[in-house]
Amino acid sequence: MKIAKKKSWPKWPVFNKEDRLAVNRVIKSNNLVKNLYSPGYKIKVFSSSKIYSDKPNYIFIFAWRYHKNIIVKNKYFKRLGEKFIIPLPNLKIV
Repeated sequence: MKIAKKKSWPKWPVFNKEDRLAVNRVIKSNNLVKNLYSPGYKIKVFSSSKIYSDKPNYIFIFAWRYHKNIIVKNKYFKRLGEKFIIPLPNLKIV
């Protein structure tokens, strides 16, 4: 009997061509993880108020299943003309 190999998910491209970190901060609305670091790449976690002080052009939503709630909570950010990138199930920029 053959055992099927476990399929591995592709790793997200966290580094760009120049080997610089493309994802330089993680934003969470949960204050319990604020000022901690993400596992693996050790990216610093900030509170959601950080997006208003830094004013990025795009926010990449890794928690794509919750994108509607995230966008509603940050509707002021969207009113400023900035955009959200939702990677799955189909890539969308809103």
